[in-house]
Amino acid sequence: MVARGDHPAPTNVELVDAGEIAKRLNLRHRNVVLDWRLHRFHFPAPVMRRRTYLWNWAEVAKWSAEHATDVLAMRTRRQGG
Repeated sequence: MVARGDHPAPTNVELVDAGEIAKRLNLRHRNVVLDWRLHRFHFPAPVMRRRTYLWNWAEVAKWSAEHATDVLAMRTRRQGG
């Protein structure tokens, strides 16, 4: 469930937005992450929403490791390589 408004951020969690996830996973654009959120591969749900969606980096990193082939395919497709 996504927290909204003035709810405090979860403690001891590294929160990242779609742009930071794209950077860490070497994706061309943050829209890839937003697309995964809606349509692909059982991407982790955001843990909260402030101005943008925020994810728990540990959950995303775990998902990325479990779906490395899919991430690599998307990276290759988006970067034309």
